[in-house]
This record gives sequence, structure tokens and C-alpha cells, in this order.
Amino acid sequence: MIATLLPVNKIIGRIYPVFGAALLIMAVAIAGAMIYYGSTGELIIQELQFGSFRNWHHNPTENLLFPMMFIVISCGALSGFHSTQAPMMARCIKKESKGRFVFYGAMIAEGIVAIIWATAAMNFFGTADDLNKTILTDGYNPAWVVNEISRSWLGAVGAVFAIVGVIACPITTGDTAFRSARLTIADVFQLDQSSIYKRLAVSLPLFAVGFVLSQLEFATIWKYLGLSNQVLAVVVLWAGAMYLVKEQKKHWMLSLPAAFMTAVCVSYLLVAPVKTGGFSLDPSWGTLGGVVFGLASLGVFLYRAHQQKK
Repeated sequence: MIATLLPVNKIIGRIYPVFGAALLIMAVAIAGAMIYYGSTGELIIQELQFGSFRNWHHNPTENLLFPMMFIVISCGALSGFHSTQAPMMARCIKKESKGRFVFYGAMIAEGIVAIIWATAAMNFFGTADDLNKTILTDGYNPAWVVNEISRSWLGAVGAVFAIVGVIACPITTGDTAFRSARLTIADVFQLDQSSIYKRLAVSLPLFAVGFVLSQLEFATIWKYLGLSNQVLAVVVLWAGAMYLVKEQKKHWMLSLPAAFMTAVCVSYLLVAPVKTGGFSLDPSWGTLGGVVFGLASLGVFLYRAHQQKK
């Protein structure tokens, strides 16, 4: 509540760098531990082979590699949620040239952290199949995996960093979401946010909705979060691509990912189970429909871009 109501520089800018440092230190330490134990022979690191390129999920019929992977693994690759923070962070940097380091650099760093932890999880338990068997055991979840790896490889110090990383990161994600939602609603309806009471008028209903959602199953909520996150990414990518057209710059770095993610989101809506927001259609037809819709979207964009250039 404090982080949602106060300006970003009052608490976030002072405390969150510590959390960010803990996350990076833990990832680097885990990578170092993998290299060390691999060199001593205590850890057999799996080699990447052609046969590894398949769906390793323990329930592959409901969790298709395409499009599910691009919905679940969102923030480490492409994130509409992160784009909501860009206007706030842009106000905190002194000049525009720092934007590439702050935004692009942060996404690359998060991608590296994701790769380190994915590699660690698949090798710590032996193989990806062994990891699946462990996760299927009652009470074992990703947070438990992070804690177990950290304590085993890094000892008591690792356990401390694991707690900071596992607990602090979801909390920071939550309050950042509330803050961006408050500011977005205030901008849309032109609501003054200068006083704490006016911020409460927007924030309290948001907290009420958040409380209701927190009573639902986490796995279901996470799928809806991933879908809404990527739909938002699609909107921002198309908007950014058209901005580049209007500025007479090359748009392909944004328009092609926008078309791809459009295909991902539409495919997900068509093939995902009803309980996670989809229509549960046949995957072959649903995927084809998503790809066709993505290509059609790109065609419409190119036509509008041509008109804009005229």
C-alpha cells in the first residue's frame, strides 16, 4: 500500500536496488556453483542435443510448446507489464541516451538470470524428467526449487539470498502493478493525484479487486496474467512500430515481434483450456488461425504504414 500510494522515488528508488542486487548476486553465485561442481565432477551438466528440442512439460497436451511457452515465460523475453513502468522510469533518468542501458539492459539481464535458473533447475535434480517428477510431488513448487538449490550450493548465505529473491520479487511485482494501475486509471479519467486522499480513492478499489483475485488458484491467475501481459505487449509493439513509421525510421524491429506475438495471443485464446481463458479448440486449427491472424495484422500494418508515408 505504501509503494502504491507514494511517489516512486520515496521508497522504491531507495529500497529496490538492494533487492535487485540480491537477485543478480544470487544468479551469478548459482552460475559459479554450476561451473565449479561441473569441473569437479560432482554435477553432470546435461549437454544440449537435437533431441532436447521438445516439450518437456509433464502435461504436454494442455501445455503446448506453442503458444503456451510464450505466454508463461513472459517477463524474461517480452513484457507488456514492463512497458507500463517505462513512463515512470523515464522520468527518473537524467537524459534520453540512458534509456537503452536502463530498459534494454534490464531485459537482457533478466533474460540471463532466467537462463541461469533454468539450467540450474534442470541439472540439480539430474535431468528435466527428474525435475518434472520432483515438481509433481505434493508441496514442491518453483519457490521450493529455488530455496533447495540455493541452500545446497551456497549454504546459509545462499538461503538468505533465496529468501530475498523468492519473497521480495513477487512483492515488488505486486506493488509495481498496483502503482501502474493507479496512474493509468488516473490518466485515463484525468483524476488529480496530488494528495494522498485522492490516491486512496483510486487505490482502495484496486486493493479490493486484488484481494478477491488472491483467493483464486495461483496457477489459473498466472495464466491470465501471462495472457494480459502479452496482449499489452502486442498493443505497445504495434503502437511503437507506427511511431517509427511516422518518424521515418525502420519499423521491423517492432513490427515483426508484434506480428509474432499477435499470432501467439490469438493461438492461445483459441487452443487454451477454458479454465485458463481459452476456447479449447483443436490445436492444429487454433494455431493455424493464430498464425493467419498474425500475418493479416502485419499486412494491415504495412498498408497503413504505406499510407502514412504518402
